[in-house]
Amino acid sequence: MRIEHSANGIVPACRPHGVRDAFTLLEVLIASAIAVLVVAAGLATLSSGFRVFASVRNASNRTLAERHLLFETLEADLAAAAPIYTHPIPFQGEKDSLSLMRLRSGYRTAHSIRPVRVLWIPANGGMERMLFAPGEEEPFRTERFSCSEPIRFEYGTRTEQEKTVDPAVATAEEEERIVSPMVWQESWAKKELPMAVRLTCGETILEVSLYLSRPERVAGAKEAKP
Repeated sequence: MRIEHSANGIVPACRPHGVRDAFTLLEVLIASAIAVLVVAAGLATLSSGFRVFASVRNASNRTLAERHLLFETLEADLAAAAPIYTHPIPFQGEKDSLSLMRLRSGYRTAHSIRPVRVLWIPANGGMERMLFAPGEEEPFRTERFSCSEPIRFEYGTRTEQEKTVDPAVATAEEEERIVSPMVWQESWAKKELPMAVRLTCGETILEVSLYLSRPERVAGAKEAKP
């Protein structure tokens, strides 16, 4: 029993058995240790989450960079493709591979520009680029490019038609050239170059025009004079 003083006198105050006014030092130490452990576990979980996020972001950035390098190299080869007939077929394409002829500087000496054959073929987890000197079967250079998804090639062509009329009565509109829309094929084995090549990798699509190509020309029927 505890004795309390009041204005009217001494009043006995009763408290339940076992109730204390404060925590003991041991209880405070135990609670502090538990709080430290909880905070440490939370920080460890947060740090692990940040590491996972950074790893995923770095992997994504690396994948985008590798895909960009692959597309950039393919675009440079296609833009430089030329009808160089040191090879029986200067350009040959399939759905997953292609071979072309182009000029390249310095593959043997620092001041030479010579034709080379460039071969792109699928490799494990990407594409492989091989460079061949004219008439040689073994590549003098091989490069590998990573790509998480397979690349698909398509080859575009179009037909150029001309109106042919009597020059004495022809107008400018009648002499204009009519170019048909691009038609895409899954393979190419003609002697001339395709008009363009379309590369598809997942949701990424790139169309590259071949500057030294030209449409097949088909003359229209000559119009009869009235």
